[in-house]
Order: sequence, then C-alpha cells, then structure tokens
Amino acid sequence: MQIGNDKDSPLSPVLFVPLMVEKQSELQRIIMKSTAYFFLEPQEFQALKKATLGSLKDIKTDEYVVGVWKNSDGQFVVTSIYRNNLYQHSLLDFGRIGDIVTGLPDDFQQAERFFIK
Repeated sequence: MQIGNDKDSPLSPVLFVPLMVEKQSELQRIIMKSTAYFFLEPQEFQALKKATLGSLKDIKTDEYVVGVWKNSDGQFVVTSIYRNNLYQHSLLDFGRIGDIVTGLPDDFQQAERFFIK
C-alpha cells in the first residue's frame, strides 16, 4: 500500500495511527496473531480496538482509521482497520491487514491523515 497525494482516491483521506507496542507485550502477541490471519478472540479485538482508536476523538463516522505497527525490520505493517468503529479486513482494493505500508515518514509518531495511491 503506497501513501501519496492521490486526491481522486475514493478512500482519501485515511487516518493512519501508529501503535506503540512494547516487545513481548500482550498487544504485540495480538498484532502478530492478527497479521498472520488467525482469528482473534473477543477480548483480543477489544485490546486492538483500544490501541487503535483509544486516543482519537475527532473522527468522522465514515472515515477509515488504519492502525500501523513498525515491525523489527523497520517496516510499517497494517495491524487494524476500522470504519464507523467497526473492524474491517481491508481498505476495499487498496490494502488489508498484514500489508506493508510504504511512504510514511520513518519518524511517524502520531495519527495523521494520508492519501492512498
């Protein structure tokens, strides 16, 4: 999934949220399970939702919120996708859980709106 400034994208803008994950934490285990396409338990979904949406207040109801995690290789991985506070498996044809995101700044540390190319 490439981030750019394609203003004609039907998804633009998408709010990207970096998940702050400590090594060997429960959240890291949940992310690894989710991105490996295993089904999550209800309490795991709640933890992932809280990590993704917990600090956000001004979200439009139809806006996509994508949680990303910087893995050990330094790449951003899609860990969660929400729309209307509901978990989604993909951003239509643009990307899905487990995909690598390119085009985000390396020092990306807070929620920001970006466009999908």
